Amino acid sequence: MDRLGAREHPPAHLPHTGSGTPPHMNATQILKLSTLLLPLPLLLGSNAPATRVAFTVAEGKSLTKSFEMKSDLSLEDMTMGGAAGGMMPDIEMTMGIAYKVSVTDEYAKVDGGAPKKLKRTFDALGSDVTTSMKMEIMGQSRDADTNSSAESELEGKSVSFTWDAEKKEFVRAFDPAGGEEKLLEGLREDMDLRALLPEGEVKEGQEWEIDPKELVDVLAPGGDLAMKPKESGAEEDGMGMGPSGMENLADMFGEDVEGKATAKFSGMREVDGIECAVVKLTFAIKAKTDMTEQVREQLKGEDPPEGVESMDITSLDVEYELEAEGELLWDVAGGHFHSLDMSGTNIFKSDQSISMKVGGREMAIEQSMEFSGTTSFQATAK
Repeated sequence: MDRLGAREHPPAHLPHTGSGTPPHMNATQILKLSTLLLPLPLLLGSNAPATRVAFTVAEGKSLTKSFEMKSDLSLEDMTMGGAAGGMMPDIEMTMGIAYKVSVTDEYAKVDGGAPKKLKRTFDALGSDVTTSMKMEIMGQSRDADTNSSAESELEGKSVSFTWDAEKKEFVRAFDPAGGEEKLLEGLREDMDLRALLPEGEVKEGQEWEIDPKELVDVLAPGGDLAMKPKESGAEEDGMGMGPSGMENLADMFGEDVEGKATAKFSGMREVDGIECAVVKLTFAIKAKTDMTEQVREQLKGEDPPEGVESMDITSLDVEYELEAEGELLWDVAGGHFHSLDMSGTNIFKSDQSISMKVGGREMAIEQSMEFSGTTSFQATAK
């Protein structure tokens, strides 16, 4: 019996090899064991491989990039002071802006996650602004629909960007030489959306912050592309209410930029046979800048409105707000962006003071305007 009993009930120090719960484990012990095992899937998940979402374009590579921005805006508020304070019109105004840029970049030297020398050919540059206005003032009404387009002398030209390690900036030059040097002043090298990238490898679900000031290279790729209105013969509204650079966001990003921009790696996706890292983007930013000198420069040589003997922009302060969400697809093997698709809402505010001479009298006019609406940004590289 003792031997049979020993077979039926093995000593506690021997491992239990049968099925079911060992007889010597009570409910409390089982609960403790379950608690210890719970974190295991989480620990295993933390060992998931990291992905390198970085700029690693090979030297000698050539990429054609296209960028497009569209905005539909409506006038929300307008006030006038000074000499025009008693002539406040009842006005409705809408504006549509379309901005397109296409370039081809040839990477001659790449080092440290950025180009050190590249040649950029400006394949196509242009913008279109459509404005519709209804105005009543002093018992008179006026409707005006205008279309205006802008172009750049840079179109069809090539520019080299060479990194100067001592000055820590790019030296820009026409390649071949011969273009107007002034066209180079506002150009920026980064049209690779590098501002959106993390500093190191990232795992799925990981987030990082983006410096709002660096978004100028995302929202206004290429910088100031020297866009100028085409000679269209369109009638001026005579009140200084034209878009005047609203389609060129590069001018609106000075040092006073605040807000928050975040990115999140959301896994991989195959697109057109290419393995792309998916990065979700969220922007909520505000930029303020003094554009007085830029507008004065634009107005040089322009004739004042009919009936005005002379006119000068005393001050022009603008404010741009953007709330947007989107998705960046990054070609991991190629080391460059595949596409960007963003959309959201924006607000544009301007405060300007104008001094003018009419009928031999000097007068000053103050004007504030606020537009709001929707906007979208798309980009592709191949």
